[in-house]
Amino acid sequence: MTEITKSITYLKEYKELKAALLAGKTPVLGVGLSAIHKAHLAAALGMELGRTVCVLTDDDAAAVRFAADLHGFSEKPVLQLPARELVMADVVGVSRGYEQKRLAVLDELAKAPFVVASVQAALQRTLPPDALRRAAVTLAVGESAPLDELTQKLLCAGYERCAQVEGAGQFSVRGGILDVYPPQAAHPYRVEFWDDEIDSLSTFDVGSQRRLESVQTLRCLPCMEALPHLAAQGAEGLAAAVEATLQTRRKKHADLAANIARDAERLRETGGLPAADKYLPLIYPALTTALDYLPENALLLIEDTPRLRDAARDFAARIADDVTALLERGELPPGLDEYALDFAGLCACGRPIVRLDSFLNQIPELAPAHLENFVANQMNAYGGNLDMAAADIRAYTQQGRAVAVVCGSELRCRNMLDALTDAGLKATIGDRLPKGGCVTVLEGMLSAGFEYPDLGLVVMTEGQVLARRRKTQVKRSSRDRVKSYTDLTPGDLVVHEHHGIGRFIGMERMTVDGAARDFVKIAFAGTDFLYVPATSLDLISKYIGGGEPDKVRLNKLGGTDWSRAKTRAKAAAKELAEGLIRLYAERAKVKGYAFPADDEWQREFEDAFPYEETEDQLRCIAEIKADMESDRPMDRLLCGDVGFGKTEVALRAVMKCVLAGKQAAILVPTTVLARQHYLTALQRFQGHPLTIELLTRYKTGSEQTAILKKLEAGSIDLVIGTHKLFNKKIKFKDLGLLVVDEEQR
Repeated sequence: MTEITKSITYLKEYKELKAALLAGKTPVLGVGLSAIHKAHLAAALGMELGRTVCVLTDDDAAAVRFAADLHGFSEKPVLQLPARELVMADVVGVSRGYEQKRLAVLDELAKAPFVVASVQAALQRTLPPDALRRAAVTLAVGESAPLDELTQKLLCAGYERCAQVEGAGQFSVRGGILDVYPPQAAHPYRVEFWDDEIDSLSTFDVGSQRRLESVQTLRCLPCMEALPHLAAQGAEGLAAAVEATLQTRRKKHADLAANIARDAERLRETGGLPAADKYLPLIYPALTTALDYLPENALLLIEDTPRLRDAARDFAARIADDVTALLERGELPPGLDEYALDFAGLCACGRPIVRLDSFLNQIPELAPAHLENFVANQMNAYGGNLDMAAADIRAYTQQGRAVAVVCGSELRCRNMLDALTDAGLKATIGDRLPKGGCVTVLEGMLSAGFEYPDLGLVVMTEGQVLARRRKTQVKRSSRDRVKSYTDLTPGDLVVHEHHGIGRFIGMERMTVDGAARDFVKIAFAGTDFLYVPATSLDLISKYIGGGEPDKVRLNKLGGTDWSRAKTRAKAAAKELAEGLIRLYAERAKVKGYAFPADDEWQREFEDAFPYEETEDQLRCIAEIKADMESDRPMDRLLCGDVGFGKTEVALRAVMKCVLAGKQAAILVPTTVLARQHYLTALQRFQGHPLTIELLTRYKTGSEQTAILKKLEAGSIDLVIGTHKLFNKKIKFKDLGLLVVDEEQR
């Protein structure tokens, strides 16, 4: 792979860009590169300049993809800095997994060749480098370390004392043995003492508690970024500083005064605080971010400046909303609002910056001091169609271009060689780039292929050329992807994965690099058009949004509307997820009713089913019964197409509920479906002493009143109805099971 990585260094544009950097021109702007080209350029700059390259992306998902390609090109370790959520309010439990991963990465930044981070991860406020070093606890065999002092140091570093170590950030003391699990370690460590001297150090297995490997030294990083003991005057001084923020506002902010007084008391008593993140500006007065951990000559590379700028602004807006909410609730002193560096602060960080944008954009804060326009193509996604790939490879070699095919292992290289040979191509396996007109299979890992026309070099990946066999085909997305251009009609709205909503114009045949190919023509806002290779239809999906097609607003090619829409959608999904987490946390606290095991009546009812159950039905029935027999409230989703037997599964649960002396209800969206379920239930429960009623708008007032009285008295076992079941007048004597049919309606 190093040969492929070096190839970009022969481009005139690359040489000019590197020369501008060495001359101190910053920022430098390179345009015309796709994601795979950007990773290629970043790897080459890091290897040639011998400096740390820090790549900033707009979100964590883009950071993961970029880090994988950067590692593939450089064959060196690539650190990925995760973002975390600030703990600004008291909560029952806090997960510090991402926070501890961040601390482990921050500790390595000064000597890392490559770092990739989302803009949120890079700009979050954190502890200064010297504070991280002071909070770390270092142990060595033969050194003296009084156990009481060591225990206090670990508590100050954010570790949790427990009876037995089970996860990162915990420690336990048993006699002269200390077990500790540093956040950066793969296994916990056992420290054995002889009086105050460390006698031995070793790792051990959490499950078996057995010793694994002896070591001579151990470094325990802190487990939290907000450590009150690292404040200028320690936890006691921080408590005083917290109280001092209210001296002029105590009368006007009674709730705030009470909350701050509570926090100050906690700091004095325990030295810690669950929601210490809100006091980060008081603990570490100087605004510090991950950028401060980088070497002085580190190079900042921005993958896509417009998207990153929008992501930074959205992040700042979210923090501002959180701060406002805390201020309104009286949980935060006024003036503590600087929890991240903004985009302007990033631009003025004093580091050399390389902007790599797909299109030329005006970013006033980062006006380029030098511009390079690269000529580079991303390869078609053949979808594993060997015939199409072989035809293009043959055309490239006939034009005198060198073709390299990258495969993930030595075995796959041999399989690729056999496949290309069977397709009538002459190819070899090697570790150097091929000459013009030749094909070479190389070992390596890349996410996509690419081409540099000026170098006469074409690089393809294994996934493009050969389809891998899979045991099962699982649909991972609900997107209505376009499988063929025949699925589209001119005028249809489509969605491009990277550019947003456009309108399908038609198919056009164009000659590119001497070969005739089919392209999908998509119109965007204004006069912009995008030509997508027919082999890359996986990037396009049909538009399934609401509204009239003629009135749907198209996105601007190269604009920021689409990235903003995706950011808003992610924020909405996150908000929904947080709501669900809170809901299920509340449900977990509630004690439910444990239904008894099946009896003869239940088995007789199930044996009367006239059809043979499918394996899926039997599995779902068993899982639902297990849920009902536990004392935790059941909340189960049963999915399946029409005719797959969902109703029978539900009725068996109803029978189990009624046999336990409780009532059941089935909620449906329409009166037609309600009557259909009612008739099915009457037929299915025939011969069993169940009272079943139907409650819809077609019932008269007197009939509805009679049903309500029976429900409250407990004389109705099963009621089937529409939204009438939501009536506030309805009172069940003892409702044990609710079945909701077609919840989305």
